[in-house]
Amino acid sequence: MRSLFLLPKWLRLIPPIEPNSSAPPADRLEAARQGLARFRNSDPEVSILLPVYNEERYLFRTLESLSRLELPWPAEIILVDNQSSDGSARLAAACGLPVFHERRPGMAYARQTGLERARGKFILSADADTLYPKDWAVSLIDVLKTQPEVSCAYSSYQFLPDVRHPHWQLAIYRFIGDPVQSFRSVANEFSNVMGFSMAYRRLDALRVGGYPDEEQMDRIGRRESEHGRIALRLSIFGKLRYIDEPHCQVWTSPRRLDADGGLVIAFLKRALREMLRPLQGRRHVVIE
Repeated sequence: MRSLFLLPKWLRLIPPIEPNSSAPPADRLEAARQGLARFRNSDPEVSILLPVYNEERYLFRTLESLSRLELPWPAEIILVDNQSSDGSARLAAACGLPVFHERRPGMAYARQTGLERARGKFILSADADTLYPKDWAVSLIDVLKTQPEVSCAYSSYQFLPDVRHPHWQLAIYRFIGDPVQSFRSVANEFSNVMGFSMAYRRLDALRVGGYPDEEQMDRIGRRESEHGRIALRLSIFGKLRYIDEPHCQVWTSPRRLDADGGLVIAFLKRALREMLRPLQGRRHVVIE
């Protein structure tokens, strides 16, 4: 329980950037460029999909964390800008990454563009407001390599603390939310899969048509997401595997909680949705 309230050492080594800063410190930018240079491979085995929409506030720290990943295989980062109006694309280019563009608004389209551009056998899905420990990629990909019965692997997560969200509050939120997540996994495990930390085989995703179009999802009523929908589609090929290990736990922005009205309201909404979910029936997918 005590470890729940402690920030891991690797996370403390990636300090926040000042909100009003026009650019990352020069030394950190150069270190990130050098670390990300190894993702320029002509024949990658792993592709990291990174959709971006107005993520200048978070993006550099995400790229810093990705630059420190331990990867025994050649890999690439497919960064897809979804019509950002801020400096996200310029920041990615400053870090030495190629930037692909998707003009249709919506993360589902951006992720699909990334999937179609990817060349790796294995896909790692990431988000631009999330920080990744060095063992994240290996932990997820090893599951797919050693367990052919698994079609999708995903990891646990915590929320990144900030001025408005103390770590102890976010930790308690996650702690009391774990039983809700366990309940949901009984019949609808795909809804536990988050786009900021999942892995699957590229050919499997292409065989099921990839990510759904934005207009195919009910984001308001059923709270559907493009990553949940692709996890459901992938489940026809095998199991979904949850990895609840501290060494591959990712840390993501708490802004999703703000969008739901804050910690307390977000939790109440989440609990209510899960109580009503059985009335909606179990979801199935058929691929023709």
